[in-house]
Amino acid sequence: MHTLSAYNEANPAHQLGTIIWHKKSGNVDWIRTHQDYRGLGLATSLWEKAHKLAADTGIKAPQHSPHRTDTGNVWAKAVGGKLPPRRTEVPEQ
Repeated sequence: MHTLSAYNEANPAHQLGTIIWHKKSGNVDWIRTHQDYRGLGLATSLWEKAHKLAADTGIKAPQHSPHRTDTGNVWAKAVGGKLPPRRTEVPEQ
């Protein structure tokens, strides 16, 4: 798995968000932002930074998973990219 996280500069122990994707398939296994920072573009920034990291290092770039929550599906459509059909309803967290 590849993991990219964002932290609060003033309090480095405070994690703001994380994206985790499978190193072979590229499928995003997890993307989450702290509830106080949702809607501010943090998940989108993590997505973009993960793609830049992949381009710069040669690792597999993240791609949308077919296992998306309703909220994740809305976000995936907003950031673009290929959207595989949803296979499983995943409970919201």
